Amino acid sequence: FLTIFILAREVLKRWRLNYRLENNDETLLNDSSVKIEILTSAPEGSSFVDSVPAVLVEKIE
Repeated sequence: FLTIFILAREVLKRWRLNYRLENNDETLLNDSSVKIEILTSAPEGSSFVDSVPAVLVEKIE
């Protein structure tokens, strides 16, 4: 029973994550259950720095 429960929980977790990604859910940026390891889209000239948290910069008009 425990194995089935763990398997079902993992399947549900992955399905929910994919659903949120497909719908561009911005709350993923601040969700403590999600760890962003790889940035796949960034402006030209951007660089990756290990162990430095990303900060969302919003344009103020």
